[in-house]
Amino acid sequence: MIQAVLISALVCLAAASPAAPAYKMGFQEKIVGGQEAEPHAYPWQISLQYHDFVIGQYYHTCGATIVDEYHIVCAAHCIDGRKADHFKVVAGAHNIGLFNGEDTQKIKVSEMWLHEDYNSNIIVNDVSVLRLAEPLVFNDNVKPIKMAELGSDPIGDTICINSGWGSTSHTSVPNMPNHLQYVELPIVDRATCQSDYDGINGVDDGMVCGGSQEGGISPCSGDSGGPYVCPDADGEWYLAGIVSWGMIPCGQPAYPGVFTNVAYYREWIDAHTAM
Repeated sequence: MIQAVLISALVCLAAASPAAPAYKMGFQEKIVGGQEAEPHAYPWQISLQYHDFVIGQYYHTCGATIVDEYHIVCAAHCIDGRKADHFKVVAGAHNIGLFNGEDTQKIKVSEMWLHEDYNSNIIVNDVSVLRLAEPLVFNDNVKPIKMAELGSDPIGDTICINSGWGSTSHTSVPNMPNHLQYVELPIVDRATCQSDYDGINGVDDGMVCGGSQEGGISPCSGDSGGPYVCPDADGEWYLAGIVSWGMIPCGQPAYPGVFTNVAYYREWIDAHTAM
């Protein structure tokens, strides 16, 4: 019952409810404790935008990551219950504000797939793949990133990076930046993460955790679906996780951000990027 209440509270926040309890589980929509990124330092970053017919324009709803010229990978909860033709991606952006003057690539989504076993009640199998209507043109500002190898698992305390345009607020009242933010989040080993969330929600092998036991750094609202990248043995970045869920307000001690484990879902992702 506690889990159901906490998750329901999260959905209210995602819909911009003005009132929210101090402690609840929710989809991660903001970066807390980070800083503005160097422009185009993360060329695999996507702003996934949704067309709101009530207000008549697109708005940033989630992050996502470039896999190849036609596909991006995201969280299932970002597209659940929505239509593919209402989405577009913005690639190569740093400032997603209006009239920013940036040379970005804006492409509609033609098809999308969320994991067939996605469960929004306990937030498991939170992964999706979207196919673009036209190919991305790769350049210095728009590039794919390699994905974690099947069966691999990042080592605890590895310093990884989450980037996104999510809220920078430490409270339940969002503060949404136009400029891309990033934060360094050390890997939290799964056993510790499971202990941290005991009685709140399960943490399984399909999840990777990142943050600080002291708190103060975290992804949160608006960052959902975005990249969590780690260095390999050669120092090259790879996609280890997809921003999924955590506690709100974000950045609380002993509640690290929880990411979908890309290595665990590598076969599923490969199968759908081949479509």
